[in-house]
Amino acid sequence: MKTRTDSYIFTADVISANDMISIETIRKTVSVSNKLARRNAKWSGKTPTLYRVCLKGRLGKNNPDAIIYRIKRDYQTIKLKHARYIDVYVQKR
Repeated sequence: MKTRTDSYIFTADVISANDMISIETIRKTVSVSNKLARRNAKWSGKTPTLYRVCLKGRLGKNNPDAIIYRIKRDYQTIKLKHARYIDVYVQKR
């Protein structure tokens, strides 16, 4: 599969409990990684490389909330409460 960015991790299904647990695991992992990077940078004097987890919603097929975005003609920013799928990205700050 050809991706446009290296920061893409996976697409999660909102209904799947395993996918939601995976998102929480990634968030905790990035949080711990950032804490360790800050601690190491404090002692070494270098600027730390920090990361953030970015979640972007997608409507999916036959989503009843799609009419909200069809009226505004804005499909770029889907709120997570309206999303059927969530794309997970880990990006440098």
